[in-house]
Amino acid sequence: MVEVMVMPLSGPSQTEDAFTFEERLSPPVENDSPLRRITLEPQATGRALLVLDFSRTVEFSLQSAAGGRSLIVKLKEVRERDRSPKRDQSELDPIMGEARRAMNDQDYGRAAVLYSKVVSGDEASERPEALEYLGLARLKNGQRAHARAEYQTYLSRYPDGEGAVRVQQRLDALLSANQPGRQSLRASRKSAPYTFDGYGTLSTSYQRAESFADLSGAVMLDSSQIIDFDGIGLMRNDRFDARVRGSGYFRYDYLDSSTGNGSRVRYLNLSLRDRFLEVSGVLGRQSGGGGGILGRFDGLNTEWSYSDSSHVGAAFGFPQESAISDSIDTSRIFFGARWGWEGWDDQLSAEVWAIGQLDHGHTDRIAVGYEARWFGSEGSAFSAMDYDIYHQALNLIIASGNYRIFDSTALNILVDYRRLPFIMTRNALIGQSSTTLDEMRNQYSEDQLKQIADDRTPTNTTITAGINQRLGGDWQISGDLTTTKFSSTEAGNDVAATQGTGWDVYLFTQLIGNNLLLNGDTGRLSFRVADTFAYTSYEFGASGRFPFLSGFWLSPRFNIVYRDQGKVGDQLGLRPGFRAEYRRSLFSVEGDLRLEWLHRTGSGLSGLTDDELGYLL
Repeated sequence: MVEVMVMPLSGPSQTEDAFTFEERLSPPVENDSPLRRITLEPQATGRALLVLDFSRTVEFSLQSAAGGRSLIVKLKEVRERDRSPKRDQSELDPIMGEARRAMNDQDYGRAAVLYSKVVSGDEASERPEALEYLGLARLKNGQRAHARAEYQTYLSRYPDGEGAVRVQQRLDALLSANQPGRQSLRASRKSAPYTFDGYGTLSTSYQRAESFADLSGAVMLDSSQIIDFDGIGLMRNDRFDARVRGSGYFRYDYLDSSTGNGSRVRYLNLSLRDRFLEVSGVLGRQSGGGGGILGRFDGLNTEWSYSDSSHVGAAFGFPQESAISDSIDTSRIFFGARWGWEGWDDQLSAEVWAIGQLDHGHTDRIAVGYEARWFGSEGSAFSAMDYDIYHQALNLIIASGNYRIFDSTALNILVDYRRLPFIMTRNALIGQSSTTLDEMRNQYSEDQLKQIADDRTPTNTTITAGINQRLGGDWQISGDLTTTKFSSTEAGNDVAATQGTGWDVYLFTQLIGNNLLLNGDTGRLSFRVADTFAYTSYEFGASGRFPFLSGFWLSPRFNIVYRDQGKVGDQLGLRPGFRAEYRRSLFSVEGDLRLEWLHRTGSGLSGLTDDELGYLL
């Protein structure tokens, strides 16, 4: 099990409920991947815990993506196996490294010689990738018969190898290209059988929250039923892949409150891929995932990998109006293009892009940017930039990295500067009584609207430095220091100014232990200090996740927080909680009870004291 602590893009939350609802996704049961389930669990600290549940031991690494909006988890399974005698690794690695450089330099003849040297040695069983790339080098060098022989040898030696699927695809493409006539090629494609698969998650939960306060009495805050669905259907043959995904929820409000019933379609799209031409596309509601696309949108996103290391892509669509809207807003449309490259043995990748967006036919945003990632055995790094050339403003510049200075010690750092929200002409509507830009254009010119939008869009700067130290055995300690600052906005056009925050400082540390009472359990102690523009707080937390009998998991938690809000008063909060879960291969049953007791002491002449008790089920 892997647990990743995440926080909002704007830095540590100024409220306690940045993450409100739990989300989960399960891969197909028949999938060979060791990943069994992904869960996002809200935490009392304003952060959330991303839990990756694996069925067997894996080695993993994490990488940020899409301007900090995505997380890439790279896995390397740990397998115990008998190893045949071989030469020292120091003799093997330079040969493989030199062969990779020859491939990058398109010196395929030399690469074939080097890969042949590895394959012919005693250590061939340790380097099946050498045989795979030997076939690729032969093919790119024009030695088609030799390439076919190397591919067939690979499949006979390593039918279940990591590269078996890739090798089979290349061999099929090679054999198809050697067919004497186009008619026979069409016949073989038509006769290729399709396979079908599907998986997903269907869940329903009842939520109830009630508050009992000295001053206001009992208040029912929530009583609702939520039905959540995420399903994926797959179809493929030896050339084509197709995938349909639908994801969303329906909420029924038993209180008939102002919130009311509601539904949300998160994803509804069709993905197609031609493995022969290396062309793919996604049509429908989807997430941006880079290329300057902000959030989810309804539209088309395509990509063509025209070489082993490069790709181009294009997208157009309609941005979603808000995080809770299901409607397709055709008044705004964007067009984007991108080019990407990957090399250095898949350790370095980069993408540059350009995007333009219209609002009711008028320019809303024209931006350019890049994303770059490096991944190595000792660490990783990520950087991204978004610059709006129409508004002449920097929307985002981010750089993050982690580096393992010792086997048991890793450092990480993040520097993030961004506009919140990203600057667009439509930001001129912030604080205005007008609901559309067309109304404001009756009063202001386009240049004036751009200036108003700039005045209404603050910036946020976040700097984080952290360390993770393994203490030996099943213990580790980690901590990070974060400082974040929001800028002020200017008054004008009947809109009041907003005050900046200055530098808010957050210190967070936690001690994590595994296999404390039972094999596979996890315990955590955390401490958080916040010195912000609005308050100073101190928080201590303890939580655990313990397997109990077959399929049962128990997760107790307890938080105590003291907050000094200056003239507003002080607040002491106790938050115990308990979660029970029963898991089987095809279903799970969960129960979660959280209590909260708040003691508030006012200041000033009134000096009122208020106690509040609440629960969330």
